[in-house]
Amino acid sequence: LSRERKVLATVIAAPFGFFYYALLWGAPGGLLLLGLTCSILFAQRERHFCSGLALSVFSIKPHLFIPFALGLSLWGLRRRAWYLLGGALTGLSVMIGGALLLRPTSFGDWVTSQSVNLALSIENASLGSFGSVS
Repeated sequence: LSRERKVLATVIAAPFGFFYYALLWGAPGGLLLLGLTCSILFAQRERHFCSGLALSVFSIKPHLFIPFALGLSLWGLRRRAWYLLGGALTGLSVMIGGALLLRPTSFGDWVTSQSVNLALSIENASLGSFGSVS
């Protein structure tokens, strides 16, 4: 993007305070849109590894982007863009590893939550847990 377009994008996005509020309280919509945009831009510029890394952001809410992720993955296979798949797997591995470093019991907690109704005793699992004031 040209310098003028970058400045224009910043000027357009900055006034929307809801974006910052949503990030603070855990609504990942803006982050997912950023990942989607970056993935498409990197794929167009044939920077496949970076496109795959951006694609891994979708793992936050995979059900929203299954068709896109599937389409981009098939596109990467057809064009033999192995770096796209490698970038996605690398990003996903880093995200899972980071989650396990922050909370080693997270996988076991998830398995337990799938087998037992813990609706009243489970902690707030949103990204906004850091911004909440109790």
